[in-house]
Amino acid sequence: MSEFDLACGYRSFLKAFSTSSFWFGFFLSCIFIAPFSDKFGRKTSAAFLLICQAITTTLTIFSPNIYFYILFRTLSGFLVIGTSKIFVLAMELVGKRWAASTGTIVQLFQCFGEIFCALSGEILFESWRKQALAIAVMAVISVPFFLVLVPESPRWLISQGRLNDAEKHLKWMAKLNCKDASFLNLQVSNGLQPLNKKIICASSSEKGDKTINETSSLLEKEPNKKSFRKKDSLFSLFATKYSAIFTISTAFCCLAINLICHGIRYAVQGISGDLVVNTCLLALTTIPGVLFIFVVEYFGRKYTLAFLFLLSAVCSFIVPLIPYSNLGGNILIIFTMTDRCFAQAAITLFYVYASEVFPTTLRSTGLSFCIAVSRFGPFLAPFINELKVGSNNLIGFFVFGACGVLGSLVLMIFGVETKGKSLISTVEQYHYRSKFKTDQ
Repeated sequence: MSEFDLACGYRSFLKAFSTSSFWFGFFLSCIFIAPFSDKFGRKTSAAFLLICQAITTTLTIFSPNIYFYILFRTLSGFLVIGTSKIFVLAMELVGKRWAASTGTIVQLFQCFGEIFCALSGEILFESWRKQALAIAVMAVISVPFFLVLVPESPRWLISQGRLNDAEKHLKWMAKLNCKDASFLNLQVSNGLQPLNKKIICASSSEKGDKTINETSSLLEKEPNKKSFRKKDSLFSLFATKYSAIFTISTAFCCLAINLICHGIRYAVQGISGDLVVNTCLLALTTIPGVLFIFVVEYFGRKYTLAFLFLLSAVCSFIVPLIPYSNLGGNILIIFTMTDRCFAQAAITLFYVYASEVFPTTLRSTGLSFCIAVSRFGPFLAPFINELKVGSNNLIGFFVFGACGVLGSLVLMIFGVETKGKSLISTVEQYHYRSKFKTDQ
């Protein structure tokens, strides 16, 4: 802020806009880049976008003024969509038994990244430019490991009619998990034909008949050859009245929880205490979200998410009412962190839920649409946090609380339960689910 002289006057507005510009670029990428993953594959798209983002992050280092900084931050946001492709890929590599756990663990590493950024900026690097360069280098180094160690999504390959490639990747995955996949044979008939599920553990004959490879067992029904040639698009999610309402309601819930989560992150700057410590505490609030895996598996996605929305809303309504004092400052931090804990748990589980409701042919596109709508949340959050009544600069939390209540209501009215259900494959299945709130 001091380097670009953003402390006063109209330039203080540029401070908030420099943060929002990243999310504006993210919003644009969800519209223009997101479909590439459904066309060219999860793995290829993610690796390419990760390298491009490293390049734009490096360019940010050479920003001579705030205007170039905003430009390069917008470009970085435009390319960061590659990280969501990794999430989709992880969800499609496992079966329904491990879907919630996998999605939560992937997002858990975001916590480690935030802590690294906070601590490295304080301890290791003298300026933000050196820190940005280090992050770009780490991104480039990770790409070769990603390309070698992570397979392409078999679900996406099958949706594209590339059965031989899907079979090759499934056998490679089975080999890593000590499974016998020698007789796995993916064939498509005129109708819908179940896959061979006799992939049993080679090291356990006693449990062999009961141990079925989760990845292949969930690929039980895939489109026939005619559906391989069908061109689905984002508009397919809005083809019927029920699917349009369902898609919009899902995107709204994503917007509500992102506004709360990112709003709390930016509000930390106005809360007493050390900024680095508060940032690390906020990052650590991701970890309790792992505990909700067990709650989700028992109560289901829909009701757990609605409950988390309400808990976050209650905390948001309380925060602005806490008086400023030595004791009040500590209580304020406790309620803020608790609010973020519930919001982060909700956002972690929501991405798992959103990945499960969309069909394989449009899973990346559907999830990206929800993320695109949700980017208005972090884009508006810095401006909402500027709301003040007298000396109270936390009035924006009332807005966050209202979003939590609305998100919970929308989810309960229009949401579906995905617990224990296989990932759907076709748009027709999506239309059926959105109308009858169940699968065929």
